[in-house]
Amino acid sequence: MFGGCVSWASKKQSAVTLSTMEAEYMALASAVTEVLWTRSFLSELGIGSKGPTKILEDNQSCIKLANNGSFSVKAKHIAIKYRFVHERIKERSILLQHCPSDRMIADIWTKSLSKVKFKIFRKNLMEDFLIEEE
Repeated sequence: MFGGCVSWASKKQSAVTLSTMEAEYMALASAVTEVLWTRSFLSELGIGSKGPTKILEDNQSCIKLANNGSFSVKAKHIAIKYRFVHERIKERSILLQHCPSDRMIADIWTKSLSKVKFKIFRKNLMEDFLIEEE
């Protein structure tokens, strides 16, 4: 909120997936659920949100599936409960935006990184916080 992190989580997925796209889509569905709850909570506090909430995603296939809403032969096995992501994009409460893996700062909390990449991501995090404080 105001450029800062409101909520984050890192946990092992409970389901076995057949592809990275499916794993990313399931994680996206969890993120969308969290965003919708947070938007609702803030609305109750009188802090409305104008426009969609941006979610960064580094998997192009996941973005395509979420935006299109049409499940190909390869993705038809994905449970209907995750289909609501496309509906939230369609109603414009969510905006899904590609972020290349080498710039995905959230990886600092979820992946083993090289020392160089860790330092770059840490610096980027600090710059974001310092800009917001001014």
